[in-house]
Amino acid sequence: MKNKPQQGSTAIVIIVIIVAVCVGAYLFSAPLRARIQRAHEQLTRWTPENVQQDPAGYLTWAQSELRRIDDQLEARQIALSAQRSKSERDERDYRSDAQATQETLRDAKLAYTQAAASNQWPVLLRGFEFSCAQLKRDIIALYQKQNGLDQLAGASRNITALLNTKLKLIERRRGEIPSAQAQIARSLELVQLKQTVKNLGAIKDDVAALLDIGGVLGGEAIPDVETLIQSGSNNAANEKLFQSIMQP
Repeated sequence: MKNKPQQGSTAIVIIVIIVAVCVGAYLFSAPLRARIQRAHEQLTRWTPENVQQDPAGYLTWAQSELRRIDDQLEARQIALSAQRSKSERDERDYRSDAQATQETLRDAKLAYTQAAASNQWPVLLRGFEFSCAQLKRDIIALYQKQNGLDQLAGASRNITALLNTKLKLIERRRGEIPSAQAQIARSLELVQLKQTVKNLGAIKDDVAALLDIGGVLGGEAIPDVETLIQSGSNNAANEKLFQSIMQP
């Protein structure tokens, strides 16, 4: 029973800290503050009643917001396209390196097999001499390097696929904006001519949907290549691994 006041005070302290963090984030993060202000404006200023009272003001605001959203989507599109080009280039480089490593590994395995059969050491391979132990270690290292490069290439391919998905979402959303802009422009002309816009509520719903770009710009984060690959064995002298590598 005596612990209840202490638990209550602890909970109050935690709540105070959370509130302080949120307030600090609002005060010191300009993008967050602007986003909150825009959301507040959309929910409070442009209520259905206010839209009916000032349709020209709402339509003008909606035009401006859609241009801002399109600019934001375009910037993200450019950034993701550059990232996709890099991931495609990385995959090509990893696969090229993996192929070269595989060829070196093939030569090393052949040299080891021939030297072991004749028991002639050291063996000459690509201008360098190797003892039996040295060549075994290098064969394991080459195998692990090739395996790592293959994983890096696969991870880069997966990142490219994820980027393609995000870019398609952005392209689809940007493709919807011009028709909405045209509809708003036509409605604004009617308002300026003192004519009634019958579908103003539907226009407001369409604009709200287009302005909600959280699902387009957010979603699954783009991971680093390193987070998509498995770490290889650190035991380069593992005899069991060596024997599996040498199997035809």
